Amino acid sequence: MALSHYVRAAEWAARVRDLALVRVAARHAVSGGQAVANALGRRMILLAPYRALLQSMTEVGDVSRDGLALRAELYRVVMLCLADDAQWETGLTVAEEAFAVLTQQYTGRLWGSRLMFQSKLGQDVTLSLAAMRQVGPGVMRESRARLRAPPCMARRLAGIIA
Repeated sequence: MALSHYVRAAEWAARVRDLALVRVAARHAVSGGQAVANALGRRMILLAPYRALLQSMTEVGDVSRDGLALRAELYRVVMLCLADDAQWETGLTVAEEAFAVLTQQYTGRLWGSRLMFQSKLGQDVTLSLAAMRQVGPGVMRESRARLRAPPCMARRLAGIIA
């Protein structure tokens, strides 16, 4: 229930271009939704509210460090929801949006989902892997862990990443 109030507050704040209020509402929503975001079977309830919060943040043009960090977390959970629901095309669209909006500093935790969406859609992931390699080794480790679920894909990517 509180999540819907935060979303409503963010939407109204975006209408009047109150960047600070949008950020506060998003911060409270992310904080309150943390337990649900980490629960595999329950996080789908966050999809629509988190997408609405992302829209509000986009409308006010929040590009501060705090704003980008909040957006990165919102995108991460939205992509997890889409992956849980096997919405590969939508997930890739959201991933591409996230990588267009966020700076490289904030995309580290999103690479695994982006690679998964690309691989599920049968796209070549070698270019993304090359770009990811430039970001740093921590991103590589996290993406390997994310891609461990399908063993055949993990073996295939192990040769490309190494």
